[in-house]
Amino acid sequence: MPHPEIDAPKVFSQGSSHVVRVPCGQGEELRQRLECLGLQPRVRRASGREWVEVTAHPDTLHAVVDHWGVSARPATPDVPPARPSPPGRRG
Repeated sequence: MPHPEIDAPKVFSQGSSHVVRVPCGQGEELRQRLECLGLQPRVRRASGREWVEVTAHPDTLHAVVDHWGVSARPATPDVPPARPSPPGRRG
């Protein structure tokens, strides 16, 4: 089962460019999303990992990656949603 902290996209800065670590097999999808915004990303693969390199404003990149990361995460139907405790009861 995927671990959300490991599989979540993460942005790293490298001077004026940035590297986005993505789950294996999803670099091409993020590259296409970034190209639609007029950016010129490159996908790198090594040791079973993928990175997307791109020069962009950090705020713009974080917003795109955050939005894409939510839609790119696989559904986990075997994990039930958290249920809040009724008022006045401790769970």
